Amino acid sequence: MADLLARGFPEPRKYWTRALDRLSARGAPEGCPPIGYLLEAGGAVVGALLLIFIERGGQIRCNVSSWYVEPAHRGHAALLASMATKLKHVTYVNTSAAEHTWPILTALGYRRYNQGQFAAIPALKGGAAKVRALGGEDRSLADYDLLAAHAAAGCTVLVCETPEGPEPFVFLRRRVSGLPAMQLIHARCTERFIACAGPLGRALLRRGAPIVILDAPAPFAGLVGLWFRKRGPRYFKGPVQPRLNDLAFTEMVVFGPYGAS
Repeated sequence: MADLLARGFPEPRKYWTRALDRLSARGAPEGCPPIGYLLEAGGAVVGALLLIFIERGGQIRCNVSSWYVEPAHRGHAALLASMATKLKHVTYVNTSAAEHTWPILTALGYRRYNQGQFAAIPALKGGAAKVRALGGEDRSLADYDLLAAHAAAGCTVLVCETPEGPEPFVFLRRRVSGLPAMQLIHARCTERFIACAGPLGRALLRRGAPIVILDAPAPFAGLVGLWFRKRGPRYFKGPVQPRLNDLAFTEMVVFGPYGAS
């Protein structure tokens, strides 16, 4: 499977062996496949689709990832995807769909829930608040387990002290056009990030990341940056539409960002 994925994507084979190791160690909720599905022909692996499951608040979400079928067998690609998303109680998301797969996803019943990405420079926004790293004092937070798991996976987890209480945020370091940046992975809602953007941006700037990438339906008022329409499409299929900027436990966290070796 790693050989196949290395042929289909620009990442080296060791990226995929690491990804498969991490995925097999996670497991999946009862009745869900622990790794994903393969397409075989003549005893050879000619297609693969990886599945990352997470159960939160009584709901199951699955990140459909790394969908690739050898060119000679592309006629079966939609069948593979259809078989892999057959559980009606699961919400399936695709957070990195290649452009040539968009019509297929639509035909399979997916809906697009993100219309673009915003590259913000949040340090330029006003406001003052204490921002600190996740600590033991945060164990009482309802989402502490999620925050701690992402910190263990290498994400930057920051807590902003607000008059309403501590607000946690998860960021993943990446590079955009060669520049250091952070992807917003988790916020209780996007509006809370915007409210805390100034202090958070200055804390991230001290960590060497002046840019924050957010999923955005349109430019955000009050934030300096650029909106890229139709960049970073996110699709879902199932009973619950995901919130914008809820990328917890998706492939970029579990596998590491593309471009990592």
